[in-house]
Amino acid sequence: MIVGVYASHDKAIVALRKLQESGYMPGQLSILAKAELVNNHIHVRPNDSLEKAEVSIGVVAGAILGVLPGLGIITIPGLGLLLGAGAWIGAFGGAYLGFLTGGIVAILTTAMGIDETNGKKYEKHLNEGKFLVFVQGNEDQIKLAHDVLHTLNLHLDLDVH
Repeated sequence: MIVGVYASHDKAIVALRKLQESGYMPGQLSILAKAELVNNHIHVRPNDSLEKAEVSIGVVAGAILGVLPGLGIITIPGLGLLLGAGAWIGAFGGAYLGFLTGGIVAILTTAMGIDETNGKKYEKHLNEGKFLVFVQGNEDQIKLAHDVLHTLNLHLDLDVH
């Protein structure tokens, strides 16, 4: 698996689209971001330095669903609402039931096989308003995904697990 960290929703969507253009199926891709409940509406707060306004779930959902199916909202103790789509959202939902007090780190380490140090790092990124893109595949597919994402160079962090 490869995990890319992106400063904005737009950059994460560009990365997902480039991966799809490179032959990755929606079932191999996921995106995860922190969301908030504002005036009874779910919002994703972008982390771009020039853009600090809240983005409505409708705007985010439209862009994500254009790339990946299965938009979901999950509540994680200690982290709040997470907005996600793709293959791993089902794993997050299922893992959540077993880790009501463990938070996102427990889900990342147990359901996704990420070590605790990286799990904490990803939790920090989510808390900072960043977007996580997950890519699954065999060894060759992961190498290609790394090359595609590295060449695109929109990420803040790119890890192979």
